Amino acid sequence: MAYVDLDAGRSATTRLIRMKGGVSVPRHTHGGIELTVVLDGGFSDEFGAFQPGDIAVGDPSIEHSPVSDPEGCLCVTATIGGLTLTGPFGRFLNRFIRF
Repeated sequence: MAYVDLDAGRSATTRLIRMKGGVSVPRHTHGGIELTVVLDGGFSDEFGAFQPGDIAVGDPSIEHSPVSDPEGCLCVTATIGGLTLTGPFGRFLNRFIRF
């Protein structure tokens, strides 16, 4: 049995995400841990390809831009500490959008 320690001092969010085929998530990094479980379809990023049943783990040390497979992707994501968009446009948007 595995346990995930949710730091009560940080925001935690769970999302069910459906992406159309070939869609890219804006380049970002994480304020804490991000766990993504692929339910249907798949996606890939700089760290590999993820298919149904796979779990992708992100943390503040990585920066990535996931792209859904041609058939799309359905996944559930739990994020602790939020996301921060990177790149010039992303840094501008961070002023107005909280993830």
